[in-house]
Amino acid sequence: MDKFRKINNFDIQLLNGFPGLTVYDNQLFLNDSIDYKWATIFRMFPTLPAKVRFTVILMCVGGEGHARISGNKYLVKENDVIMVSLGNIIETVEVSDDFKAISVAILPESSLMSFTYSSARFLRDSLYDPKVLRLSPQEGQRMVSFFSTVKNIIVQESDMFKLEALQGAYIMLASYLSSRLALQKKHVAEHKVTKWRSNELLRRFLTELSQNYTFERSVQFYAQKLFISPKYFAQMIYKESGKHAKDWIRDFVIKDAKTMLKSGNYTVQEVSETLHFANQSFFGKYFKEAVGCSPMAYKERVISDSSEGHGSPQEEPHHQA
Repeated sequence: MDKFRKINNFDIQLLNGFPGLTVYDNQLFLNDSIDYKWATIFRMFPTLPAKVRFTVILMCVGGEGHARISGNKYLVKENDVIMVSLGNIIETVEVSDDFKAISVAILPESSLMSFTYSSARFLRDSLYDPKVLRLSPQEGQRMVSFFSTVKNIIVQESDMFKLEALQGAYIMLASYLSSRLALQKKHVAEHKVTKWRSNELLRRFLTELSQNYTFERSVQFYAQKLFISPKYFAQMIYKESGKHAKDWIRDFVIKDAKTMLKSGNYTVQEVSETLHFANQSFFGKYFKEAVGCSPMAYKERVISDSSEGHGSPQEEPHHQA
């Protein structure tokens, strides 16, 4: 397996050496300075491709950047916001010499991310794939001011109410970004305020899933990790998210598989081994049940579409009840 590119993990702790960051309890890493050369900062990333193990929100304040993430291409210019959640794979990043940005990175298990609020849940559910928002200059300036406010909260000496203040700031940000994302969607499902127990279970499940899905694909494994019965676990996850636990697991696995197949750098056998399937035949069956075609057929189609300039297909895995 040494002959193909390994997918490295991009853990949030690796940000500790980056310049210009204000850090809260190793949970939140904020950069509100536009003075640093991001071309240099990006060279400090782990060797690509790298799987993001946190959620990052970045706003371009100058220049432009190009990235390929989980098989799709993204472009950001001044006042554009790109949001990338855990589990996505950064394949390539290129920025202009004058590229500048502000950003915030948050751990998925952070105490700051309360999903009892509908806006926070909407944002979480919207970021399965990276999203880009195009802001007006006035909206961009408000984002810069907001980041500065969050920094002031972090650096204040008193810790008595700091956590509550940062939780409130996160809800404000989630509400704003969610409202903008909702405008881009034709149909928006209602996200009611829910009880702490159910949304906490979903949060912990997604955290465990992001860390274990390449090795463990059974609902029972994740129920045991959360110390509840598989039946109750499945009911709570479906009630909270509207999606079955087995479909959450399948989506994470298939997303990695699609990314590797789209890149053209991996054979079907190598994808199967990377995702720790027992053999290529079992992987092929798993993939076909989710996507509707074999891994080889999918790879040939996306490479053909790319060479003809049609772009990458955006189909989602087929969910089974």
